[in-house]
Amino acid sequence: MGSYEGQGSVTILWGGAKPFTTSTTTTVDNPHQWQSHGLDVAVGDFTGDSGADLAVIEPDAVVIYKGGNSRESQTTPAYTMTVPGAQLLNWEAAVGDVNGDGKDDLAVTGDPGTGRPGTDIYTGQEGRPNRIQRVDDGGTAIALGDIDGDGFDDMATSLTWPGSYSVADPSDGSGYVTVRYGSRTGFGDPTTLHQNSTGVPGADEDGDNWGCSVAIGDITGDGKAELVVGANGEWLGNLKNAGDVTVFRGSASGVSQSGVVRFSQDTTGVPGAAETDDLFGAQVRIADYNNNGKADLAVTASFENNRSGGLWTLPGTSSGLTGAGSKSLSSTDFGLASGSRLGESLLD
Repeated sequence: MGSYEGQGSVTILWGGAKPFTTSTTTTVDNPHQWQSHGLDVAVGDFTGDSGADLAVIEPDAVVIYKGGNSRESQTTPAYTMTVPGAQLLNWEAAVGDVNGDGKDDLAVTGDPGTGRPGTDIYTGQEGRPNRIQRVDDGGTAIALGDIDGDGFDDMATSLTWPGSYSVADPSDGSGYVTVRYGSRTGFGDPTTLHQNSTGVPGADEDGDNWGCSVAIGDITGDGKAELVVGANGEWLGNLKNAGDVTVFRGSASGVSQSGVVRFSQDTTGVPGAAETDDLFGAQVRIADYNNNGKADLAVTASFENNRSGGLWTLPGTSSGLTGAGSKSLSSTDFGLASGSRLGESLLD
């Protein structure tokens, strides 16, 4: 197979007794220039065979590699999913169970080139995933999780530069997040959140980049997931682009707009200090890192320390996220060079 400029590739590093010592690189059908194979990746049982499949995102396609291959076998595409007509310029993917059938579903957000953003939803099923819905929101970041605790995963998507699209912008250029709640038939009507929404700290300001990253996970352990929104362009006082994150509680009625809190490097217990152009909140992910039944937050600041980057973990508790017990890692902890932008991307 030839190699083309901008083609891209995905490498699988195998676990085991000696993890990450062997690897497999995915093969690509019809390789071409600027294919950007591996723009994002997602793992889940999308084909209903109880194996972990790999979804590789390209700008104009989602390529599925079925699980169950041996380490020695060649990893070849099983399905390449494209959408007739206005295809998405795919950007980011998320995995969850939207329709409550116990199978992994896939949501991909991007730009269909129509002047409006878009998100495609594929349900996992025996054989191959099935595209069931496109909604006219998203475009920047996406997350799936059960915010209202009803057994159906909900979806949060964001649009951080709405002035670039033909959309009604409620955020005055700050960026906004759209939440849709899952059901057996897909997602329902949208709920829009921004910094001028009731109960949300801060204010809409052009360039805040509110929604540059989003994550959903059960921080309190009550069965209802929280929503976290990164804003790496947020000013803190006179500190330009210092960045912060906003945390919404989950409830039986969905995202709660009471008790909404913000975290930054100036929050008590969080290591470091907010500085100009840190871009704290560049990426956010939620998982139970300390295995105590309550999910924790991982957040990055990709321009921390002259663009060297950094990663923080904030613990989850029954009363919510806390700065107490937070930890941080810098690029030097991994032996990376200055200016390496640790945390510019952060995969699940």
